[in-house]
Amino acid sequence: MSIYSNFTINDVLLNRESLQKKNKYSCPICFEYFYKKSVYQCRSGHYACKECWEKSLENKKECMICRTEVKSFKHLSRCLIIEQNFGKKQCYCIYSFYLDYFIDDANQENDHEKNDDYDDENENEDGNEDDENENEDENEDEEEDEDEDEDEEEDEDEDENELENEDENEQGKLMKDEDEGCNEIINVDQLDAHIENCKFKFVKCSNIGCEFVSRLNSLEEHENQCDFKLVICKYCGCDDIIQMELENHDCECSKFPIDCPQNCSIIIERDQIKSHTKNDCDNSTIPCIYYEFGCKVETKRSNLQNHLNNVNHQIFMGPLIDKLSSTLSTLSTLSESKKTQDELVKKIEQSEKAQEKLHQEIVQLKNNNDNLLSFINKMDGTYSPTYKNKWIISNPSRYYVTSQPFNFENQQFHLLFKKDFENTASIEPKTNGSFNFKYIFTLVNILDKSKSIKFKGPNLNLNKINYSILGLHAIQDKKNGWLDTNNKLTIKIFIKKLINNPPLES
Repeated sequence: MSIYSNFTINDVLLNRESLQKKNKYSCPICFEYFYKKSVYQCRSGHYACKECWEKSLENKKECMICRTEVKSFKHLSRCLIIEQNFGKKQCYCIYSFYLDYFIDDANQENDHEKNDDYDDENENEDGNEDDENENEDENEDEEEDEDEDEDEEEDEDEDENELENEDENEQGKLMKDEDEGCNEIINVDQLDAHIENCKFKFVKCSNIGCEFVSRLNSLEEHENQCDFKLVICKYCGCDDIIQMELENHDCECSKFPIDCPQNCSIIIERDQIKSHTKNDCDNSTIPCIYYEFGCKVETKRSNLQNHLNNVNHQIFMGPLIDKLSSTLSTLSTLSESKKTQDELVKKIEQSEKAQEKLHQEIVQLKNNNDNLLSFINKMDGTYSPTYKNKWIISNPSRYYVTSQPFNFENQQFHLLFKKDFENTASIEPKTNGSFNFKYIFTLVNILDKSKSIKFKGPNLNLNKINYSILGLHAIQDKKNGWLDTNNKLTIKIFIKKLINNPPLES
């Protein structure tokens, strides 16, 4: 965060005394330098800053100096030569001074906003003033000659003014930081750009909570050592710890290595202490392994083996043997049960395979039977070709839906669905023919097939279209079964060609 200065242009100008004596680059009304100010002049060449002109013209429509009539602000012309020449004057960087002369950036940000608004307003006015500026060329040429003479005089006065500035500094007005401050001399019109990028600017430490202020070129060194710097715990990986609290964190960190509280010389993570003392620590007191069988000795884990070697525990073996025998018997029973269970599972799998094979044989026999019946019907002249399929409607809420065309007995058909007050579906031939047929539409209920609804249409000639009312008003949503999980409607189609045998004659 940058710390901006509350200095004015008066504080940083070189040869300020010379400029003040000539009084050429300051407004004759408000006496402020033309820094970030627009300069306007009357037709007689008297100029002042824009703000003073506006205030004056509110009271009197005349020049403040020569009393020449000025009907409105639009009758003034921009005096660019004064603005440009003042922009070429030299000044110090504001960061050439000590930190004591600086304030927080809050006030300066407000000033920046005002200056931005002011610059935008000037840019809008500049476009309207190009024609007026053409009238200034003669005056500007004369002023340029005068400025050249003045620059020569200012160079002569520069050494004298620097001595005067040193005297003022010694009196405590402005003290330059010769060791660490910015030593560049820049033009007034480049001051803002230089300030923005100056490596000697004063900035606050970026670490939250730290109020330290340093110059930009030394900020990195401070932030690397800052007590408010965020660090990562190398034990638990926590990444939101500030440097000054790291030691306190180590006192609570669950992964921080500490000595065993029972002085076993082992270093272990803090959250593993309980498990260590219970299961591994040599200084933990534990019961004899035959404790539940009668040996009530408790000793350190490191002495347990000596206890087992020095004490005869045979008298405690009887209950242990009995317990182990009981455990072995139980395991044997479980093993036999597991073996029986495995055999049963194997038989079930074999039965399922046999059932699947039988099902395939039944399907094959049914197909053979259907083929045989079809052949018999052809032989006795009663065979009628049929067509079966499903029509899946993806969006039954549409007003008009048509299916893909399909072929039956060398003729092409398609299905139509119209959502109106009757909710109708129809079958329509696409080609001409001469045979008759009948059809059945089945509205399928996904949840309960027994609730499916069949609609038998009348016998039709190939050249006729039939509309069948499906009763789709009953269709609501997938909860009642008429629509599937994807909101699709299913209609089964059955078509049969009618055979008209000729009458017998004798």
